[in-house]
Amino acid sequence: MAKKNLINSYRQDWRKKDPLCRILRDWSGKENGDKRIDRFATQPLAIREVLEKIVKIDTSPEAVEFERVKKIWQKVMPPGGKISAFPFYIKDSILFVKVTNSCSMMEMRMQSSNILKKIKDELIETSFSKMKFLN
Repeated sequence: MAKKNLINSYRQDWRKKDPLCRILRDWSGKENGDKRIDRFATQPLAIREVLEKIVKIDTSPEAVEFERVKKIWQKVMPPGGKISAFPFYIKDSILFVKVTNSCSMMEMRMQSSNILKKIKDELIETSFSKMKFLN
C-alpha cells in the first residue's frame, strides 16, 4: 500500500523535493508560490489536494476574466495612467484598480467611465460593471 505524501506548512523541506511544488513555484515565483501553498496547508494535506484547490481558484471565471483585463490594460489606459494604475482583482461585479498615489486616484476616478467603456468595447463581455480604486 502506497503511503500518502502529506505536506505541512511547518515543514518546508518537502517543497524542494516534490516536482509538483517546484512547478507551482515556477508558475507563481518562489515567494508567491509558498504563500499560496501555506494558505491551503494549515493542516497536513495530500499534495494533490492542495494543488487541486489552487488550480480550481486559478480557473474560476473571475480569474480568467481578470487575466483578460490585465492583457488589454495598457491599451485602454490614458497615457498618464499607464504607469500609475493597474488592475488588482475582480469581486462582486467590481473591478478593483490599484493606484500609486492620491493624485493618480483622482485622475483615474475622473476617467473611470471612459476606461470602463474601452474595456467593455475591447472584451465585449464583462462580468463587472463598476471600477473602484485602491491606494
